[in-house]
Amino acid sequence: MHTHFIAACAGSRRVSFQFALACCCLATTYAQAGGLYSVNTLSDRLVTIDSTTGQVSVVGPIGYDMRAIHTRLATIGTRLFAFTANADGNDIYNAPATYTLLELNPATGAKISQHDINLASGSAPRLIEGFGATNGKLYIGLSSTSVVSTELGELDPATGQVSNVIDYGQIPGAGLYFGSFGVDLDGLEGEYGTTNLFAYDGDGTFRSFARIDPDNVTVSGIAQFNWNDGITDLASAEFGDFWMGNTSLYRLHANPQSIDSIPLSVAGSFYGLAAVPEPSTFLLAASGAAMLGMSLRKRGRGPQARRGVLGR
Repeated sequence: MHTHFIAACAGSRRVSFQFALACCCLATTYAQAGGLYSVNTLSDRLVTIDSTTGQVSVVGPIGYDMRAIHTRLATIGTRLFAFTANADGNDIYNAPATYTLLELNPATGAKISQHDINLASGSAPRLIEGFGATNGKLYIGLSSTSVVSTELGELDPATGQVSNVIDYGQIPGAGLYFGSFGVDLDGLEGEYGTTNLFAYDGDGTFRSFARIDPDNVTVSGIAQFNWNDGITDLASAEFGDFWMGNTSLYRLHANPQSIDSIPLSVAGSFYGLAAVPEPSTFLLAASGAAMLGMSLRKRGRGPQARRGVLGR
């Protein structure tokens, strides 16, 4: 999308500081192209899904057993993370589980690293359900001791350590925006363009979407409705807010409330959802950074720089 602009930048021999800085800034404002990551848990492969057509394309094998119903995806910048669980009978509600954080190569799908997810005490949470990212941080919806995920915690991508755990079930009125169990963080995703998190709760066929501000520890409602298909994960991008169902990809329009169903091009067992950053955005950022460096070096050779910091 931006290749001509990048070529024009690179082809200019005289690059101003302001122009180079503009390239860097523009790189952060372009829309993403409409692609979504997901995982086919039947084949343990990372895939991309066109959010308009439902076309599924294989990225590559992950090299890890991605358990169905327990796989979630999230991105921080260009880094792609996955969360999965291993429990007896594949049942995290009736058996203790080992929860694992993975970093995946977004270009090949291959696992880069893995860490067990543990609390500060060194033990695993009793339950983890939601998994998302906002403002450069990974978050999980968990319960330290029960099977209702009322707690929100930060997750260190380098170690799998959980910190800054806050029980949103203790916040007066917060339960009104969820189902019959009150606050239940079944799904999480960073809200595009903000530092907030979308939170999802599935209670039978009753679906609730809420907004969490983790900086100010507040909750507000978005939508509640009945829906027969499941919801396995959320994704938020400039091109829309989506969830992965059992049979289709869905797009949620909050105001006015409506839902688009986007059938997938192939059959599979798809879990986890995260927006694919547009590759040309990163090329633009790299071009801007390179030109900014050139501009600063040229400035450094000028007479102002030679006089020192105080201009003497």
